[in-house]
Amino acid sequence: DDYKAWYHSGRLSTTGVYDRYGKKEGEWIHYHENEIKAELITYASDKKNGKYATYYENGAKKEIGTYRYGKKENQWTVYYENGQIANVYRYFSDQKQGEFVEYFDNGQLQRKGSITAESFVGPYEEYYQTGELKAKGNYDSSNQKQGIWEEYYESGKSKSKGEYKENQKTGKWLEWDSQGKKTVTKY
Repeated sequence: DDYKAWYHSGRLSTTGVYDRYGKKEGEWIHYHENEIKAELITYASDKKNGKYATYYENGAKKEIGTYRYGKKENQWTVYYENGQIANVYRYFSDQKQGEFVEYFDNGQLQRKGSITAESFVGPYEEYYQTGELKAKGNYDSSNQKQGIWEEYYESGKSKSKGEYKENQKTGKWLEWDSQGKKTVTKY
């Protein structure tokens, strides 16, 4: 059966279809009060299954992804209201998995790396809004900083360099002040 709902103002708020068992089926669309599409959800037997999208009140994309039997799957992309991509993550059974990227609202890369079960793992890089590298290093499978890490000032000059073991600084660390004066600290 077709389903429609309206705001108190009389404007359309929701459209969709129920199957003969009273379960949501196919595309359901929710609208902002200004009648611009707010959300598109695809259902199969009352579970989110298929294309999913949300939109800002101006009609610009907000979030695009896919559900499989009620869980996020594959690539999900989130956008800023200005149309720039905010982040891209991959999901497997509702968990972030694999490579990801995040951006500032000006389109510059903010950070990138890999994630498993909501934890960073492997190479990781973070950037300033200007595009300059801020930090780079590695995370182990326990989401802890591991190995050589380097940090930089927004000018691009080195700020620190040293080794982490189990998220703790260890050994000799080189650190520079904003004027370039180097100090050595032992951990």
